[in-house]
Amino acid sequence: MLDTFSLVKEFTADISRGDVSFPTFAAATFRIQEALGDPDIDVGRLATIVASEPLLPARLIKLANAPIHGTGNAPVTDVKAAVMRLGFSAVQAAAYAFALEQLTQMKEYVRVARHARLVLAHSIDVAALAHVMAHRLTRIPPEQALFAGLVHDIGSFYLLARLASRVDLPPDSPEFQALVADWHTAFGHQILVSL
Repeated sequence: MLDTFSLVKEFTADISRGDVSFPTFAAATFRIQEALGDPDIDVGRLATIVASEPLLPARLIKLANAPIHGTGNAPVTDVKAAVMRLGFSAVQAAAYAFALEQLTQMKEYVRVARHARLVLAHSIDVAALAHVMAHRLTRIPPEQALFAGLVHDIGSFYLLARLASRVDLPPDSPEFQALVADWHTAFGHQILVSL
């Protein structure tokens, strides 16, 4: 019989030590988040951090060239120009959404891929609703609400990542489902504080 409480204690101890490991693209996203916490951050330094992940710059350039950002504008061809066109908040949200999407596609997580895709879809829905509600009903910047919606289930992604290699805990088992459902909020809070 699997001792889920021992797993919870192990994961809690890891987070308490600051041992929160995510793949490199997610780590780049957290570096972006940290950099944006610096009131003196400039576009050039943020662009350098964005460029530290090989796929994210291409995604941001594509997003900056989307029709929503003005078809009359000259095409963006570099990361710094993409960051300038999108703005810091949009870069933050796009980076996090990209990291979540990449997590759902990793080979190491094939056992939990279906669950990860469901969490990703839910996070995107919540982010979209938060953006609209912030825009229409509050004075909260909509991009901040969007980011909050995207990160609200980071604890689920952490647990899925940690449990992906546990062959003694099948993803469709009641124990697996209960562990993620019961603990994702607490772990999400710990992770966000840690990062």
